[in-house]
Amino acid sequence: MKTTDKSELTPQQAKEQFIQGLINKIKGRITPTKLTAMVSTCDYSGWDRKEHLYMPEVARRLISEGYTVSVSVNHGVTDYVIGA
Repeated sequence: MKTTDKSELTPQQAKEQFIQGLINKIKGRITPTKLTAMVSTCDYSGWDRKEHLYMPEVARRLISEGYTVSVSVNHGVTDYVIGA
């Protein structure tokens, strides 16, 4: 399988790659001894804008895989708690 250079990715492919990377990162933080992972996002300077934009899609995909996701917003910060 040919590896794709990031510069060759279409915007849709780059988005999908980012989403899959975030899903894998979250799944990696859930272990038999730590059954939840928390991700906080915000649309504000200094925060990861892509994470904020794509986290709702990440949450939908994790739910479809059987994970639980709860979401709360406080002072513009969105907290996602993902459980196994």
